[in-house]
Amino acid sequence: MKEKERRKLERFQLHVPAKIELADASGHPETLRLETKDISADGAFLVSPTPISEGAHLKLEMIISVEKLKDLIGVHNKVELKLQGQVVRSDSDGIAVIFERKYQIKALNHHSD
Repeated sequence: MKEKERRKLERFQLHVPAKIELADASGHPETLRLETKDISADGAFLVSPTPISEGAHLKLEMIISVEKLKDLIGVHNKVELKLQGQVVRSDSDGIAVIFERKYQIKALNHHSD
């Protein structure tokens, strides 16, 4: 089955900085700063010059501007997402990550970056 046929949720082209934490080949914690290419409700594709093994568990942090949702969250205009996920595909362009069900979303004050 082709990848697009397996997708159930709409993906959106979204380029935002992302920080991932995972264990390196020797088991030591490693932090990488990447950028998303697209995102859906259950996963994202991150551009990565470094190959990451399929099946690797990682922690993922992204800060996304939500200007259109400003009225819903008051004076805040960004939301921070803290997620955990697993690499489901890795190629020369980057990695595809599926999000696990545990996540945190919090509004950041106007001056946070």
